[in-house]
Amino acid sequence: MKNIHRIAAAAIAFAAAQGEALAQAAFPRAPTIPLACSLANLTPVEQKLADATAYLVPKTFVTINRNGSYNIQTSLLDGLAGLDANDNPIVHPFDPDSQFYGGPSIGSSAYGGRGRTAVLIGSNLFVSAAHTFGFDPANFYVVFLPTDFGCSLSSLSSVPADLVYDPAGASTLPINTLSSGRNADYIAFRVDRVVTGRKPVKLRRSDAPRFDDPLVLIGHPMWSGKRVERGGHVFGIAPPGSIIAGRYRFEGLHPFEGSSGSAIYNLKDEVIETVISSNINGSLYYHLDAYNNQTVYDASNFGHSLQAYGDTNANAISVSDLIPRMEVSVTPITDVLHVAPLGGTLSQTVSSYNILGGLGSNQYEVIAPPAPASDAPTLTSNIPPGDRVTGLFNPHVLDLTAGIANVSSCGIWDYTYNVRDRYNEQNNYLRHRFEIGVEEVSISPLANTDILDLGTPYAQGNSYTVTNPRPTVTQLIVRVLETNGNGVLPNHWLRVNGATVLPVTLQAAGTPGDSVTLNLDVTTPPTSQASSQLRVDFVNPACTIQAWEDLVRVVNVTTGTQVFDDEASGNDLVKPTSTTYGTPETFSFDLSAESGLCVSDVDVAVDFFDSEFNTIYSSPPEATPLLKMVLRAPSGTAHTLWEGQATPSQSYVSRHLIEAFGMEFPSKRFTLDDQSTPPASTLLSGFNGEDVEGVWQLDVSRSGTAQEIAPLRAELKLSAAGCP
Repeated sequence: MKNIHRIAAAAIAFAAAQGEALAQAAFPRAPTIPLACSLANLTPVEQKLADATAYLVPKTFVTINRNGSYNIQTSLLDGLAGLDANDNPIVHPFDPDSQFYGGPSIGSSAYGGRGRTAVLIGSNLFVSAAHTFGFDPANFYVVFLPTDFGCSLSSLSSVPADLVYDPAGASTLPINTLSSGRNADYIAFRVDRVVTGRKPVKLRRSDAPRFDDPLVLIGHPMWSGKRVERGGHVFGIAPPGSIIAGRYRFEGLHPFEGSSGSAIYNLKDEVIETVISSNINGSLYYHLDAYNNQTVYDASNFGHSLQAYGDTNANAISVSDLIPRMEVSVTPITDVLHVAPLGGTLSQTVSSYNILGGLGSNQYEVIAPPAPASDAPTLTSNIPPGDRVTGLFNPHVLDLTAGIANVSSCGIWDYTYNVRDRYNEQNNYLRHRFEIGVEEVSISPLANTDILDLGTPYAQGNSYTVTNPRPTVTQLIVRVLETNGNGVLPNHWLRVNGATVLPVTLQAAGTPGDSVTLNLDVTTPPTSQASSQLRVDFVNPACTIQAWEDLVRVVNVTTGTQVFDDEASGNDLVKPTSTTYGTPETFSFDLSAESGLCVSDVDVAVDFFDSEFNTIYSSPPEATPLLKMVLRAPSGTAHTLWEGQATPSQSYVSRHLIEAFGMEFPSKRFTLDDQSTPPASTLLSGFNGEDVEGVWQLDVSRSGTAQEIAPLRAELKLSAAGCP
């Protein structure tokens, strides 16, 4: 077990970087979403963010014209500065099909002006990303670049002075909150005068976003005009201990160089959640153009993981106390969920909020939702609708009181009180949801059940747990329904707790009887392959909020086939010394209980630690030219399945998240079967006809002096029938 701790540490870092979405099956790849060039057809909220988004232009690229306007240098973006193999400066040309190719970019070099995006958050206050300690915004102009509705900038030879602001003339010093871990790569600073004609947007200053909240990104990627990225959503916050701890995770948004400082903006709560710190690891998207023998930058054809490329800062709350607040603030901004059984009582009837004025605004309006129907919940305020004035140090207390005495039937109601900042036209949505008498269950595990067994007696022990998370007593009918693909068959081979139809009553959450375990028992199925549906139905479906598909699990049984597995010892594969291949890792599969059966087909799979986020290790397909695999039957018959071949097809390798050594590991699974016909000296079909009974062994060894190779687990999938 000498290397298991190192492997485990690498696995934890990998999992943290990838987030909660690592799948049991192959890692999915989201489609590329091109940046929208146009700023046309924006929603009012998006338009406000676009109006508040500016460019930090290095002053070295700006001159002042005689008439007081500003001339900003641009260059056609067709390459990026870089280094060759000998560290000599070169330019990496763009792929002509890239979405930024040939467009104007701020600055006079191939690498653009190295400017960034800034966002207006107060009357003359901006937030951006610093990237360096001691960042001085006085070296930049803040420019609201004029744009057209195409993919290019309008002429920047005569930018009106009222679009250009100078931090050097500001009365206060910048607030640079950069931390060594780059989790707080923020810079807040003032400019020389109040920004006119634009409304500031606000940072989140309380609570947190909800999973799947909609996001939008507007900035200046590749130092170009404003571009809009729609379709993003909140994916979570990187957990403690990870290499990006505290940073927001998002899907569907694609920052580039120049996007630094752009707001990740929550369209639901209308707040800045965080700002872009960098694109992932500061990397760019290159591919080799073999025909022209050059490396090209391709911004249109990159792939990305579920979390999308890009580093964000930690959430804005982490630095909100350091950044002056200009707007009226309501705390806490959080969704309130009222859950109760029909005829019951609410655990929380009053929600209190503090309304506090800002440095630049103190007038607000309370906007109540429409009056509810007579049989609906009530939500009333201690502050009547209309305009109010609050100060910076004397908050008003807003109490919203909820009641459900009038509710006569189960249902869901959504109410929203809005505290609107009158001066800045900013909304503070106080959302309340009522779920009264609603029924819901959770069924774990989420997966269907696949039972593979060589023959009777069939493996037992498969089960599901059904839990009631609500205070409403829930009545269910659990049933099994078998099919043969052409219609319904009688229930006769699958049982749940010994029955084919099972009434279940779940008590209120947190009380005895709020869950039930459903044990699956398999008798002899009608064919070698059979399926059944395990269905959970509500007796009162009108009061449920779940889709039918969430309440169904499929149980598949295949006879004559079984998967056997064995974990590795925890060591890396031994490198050879005096031999071609080192000492093998031996996996054992005990089939001593199987008698009277002979092999009809056998497949082999080995999981190796996925090396993507750890350069110490190598894994398939890179490691396959170093591997040797030998399978040995109980009779002593042995066949070499693999010996140093290069992997001919990616179909041999798939990515998984597996459990080994009591924890989860990212793995690359190397699978050999007769369908893919491994190019080895002997095929797996050489074991057909062998007696199954006894201990099977798989030896995995390696050659070469390259990186470490860490096997995690091996599987032997064996099909058998009666011996002739």
